[in-house]
Amino acid sequence: LSDGRMLWVGKSYQGEKEQVELSLIRPMTAEEAAAQAAEQSESTTMTVGGLSFLIDGMVREAVVDFNKNNEDCQIEIVEYGAEDIQAGVVQLNADIVAGNAPDVMLLPIGYSLDSYIGLGVLEDMYPYLLQDETVSMADLQENVLRAYETDGQLFGLPISYQIVTLMGQGSLLDGRTSWTMEELMDFTARHQANSTIFDNSTQAGVLHICLVGSGQQLIDPASGALDRELMIQMLEYAKPFTPDAEYNGGMNEEQIMERASDGRIFLFNTQVNSPHNYQMYSTLYGEPISYVGYPGAAGSGTLVDSNMLFGINSNSELKAEAWDFISSMLTEKVQDSPMMFNIPVRRSVMETRLERAMEENSNGLLSYGTIQMEMLPVGEKEAQMYRDLIDSVDRRADFDEQIERIIAEESAGYFSGDRTALEATDVIENRVGTYLAESR
Repeated sequence: LSDGRMLWVGKSYQGEKEQVELSLIRPMTAEEAAAQAAEQSESTTMTVGGLSFLIDGMVREAVVDFNKNNEDCQIEIVEYGAEDIQAGVVQLNADIVAGNAPDVMLLPIGYSLDSYIGLGVLEDMYPYLLQDETVSMADLQENVLRAYETDGQLFGLPISYQIVTLMGQGSLLDGRTSWTMEELMDFTARHQANSTIFDNSTQAGVLHICLVGSGQQLIDPASGALDRELMIQMLEYAKPFTPDAEYNGGMNEEQIMERASDGRIFLFNTQVNSPHNYQMYSTLYGEPISYVGYPGAAGSGTLVDSNMLFGINSNSELKAEAWDFISSMLTEKVQDSPMMFNIPVRRSVMETRLERAMEENSNGLLSYGTIQMEMLPVGEKEAQMYRDLIDSVDRRADFDEQIERIIAEESAGYFSGDRTALEATDVIENRVGTYLAESR
């Protein structure tokens, strides 16, 4: 404005409602700027850090709100891997080992939570949660938190999450919600002849599916010992699928949907983050679907996964303040942010979003070539199945990426015929044991 003031326009969202705030502000004088700088120099600086692509708008907005409401403690964001993700992971892990990690850590995806717990760098957050007056266990999806427990302690807290699972036609899966490797192998033997078991599967892709479900059933994290029988089963199961070197990109999305609608694809490796997921696939198959989960030695079922997993640095001198920031991300305002793309961990917000999905007139028409599906309001039966699926998970998807890389490297010789499954298992067990010993 002509007198030096500025008109400030701020927009924010609560659910689907846009809120606009207008203010008249003026630039600070030199004296005011100096006074503010002096105040900031006296405040404590806390760091929140993680891989750059995980520090999204929701996290940044939460940092801004925290800084507005806490004069004595100001957050500084530390970003890793803005230009090179892998280099960022290496640097973050190096800082963690050296004791220089941020006070609040947004843990990198693809790395086992157990590996960080083993280093002793994460603080148990249950004592802070149980004493918090703004949020309680009852406010959150308790079984999801239990999935991230280790020996009754909570070292990683998911702000949001998704369900990862295998899904297929209910009539073929007989309503089962878990299965063993033997049961998956029998299912494949009965159905593979005339159809595709998985959408776009290679040897490495199928082996990955098996490994995700196995978790600690396959590898003892303390000793590195393998369940050798289970490892051999996984290798033998994956071998008949397409070698990775011969994979030409597989079917496109339109072809996948058309084959599934004709009953020629039996299983999808899928992620559930919306109540509309069930409706889409049941419409595609023309019948109810079942979420059968991943195979494991004892039938591991469906898993929970999160790319918004927060931890507190056990070496931090600001643990209480670090919890205050994490706690601020569990409020209804943050949990119902339009930037929250997965399932919020706060139960009431999950229910609010489910109610909206049940009230919507239509979510539009999904088209895949000749396949067209109208997304209608979610029905009560679908809503209850969504709740039941969420309530059923009690294990996290947590398989160490480095261990999977070792298994992939050593299984290649078996897939090519240069070694037996037993020989490959021997080498895998030796290398995994060495890796785990060096990681401690």
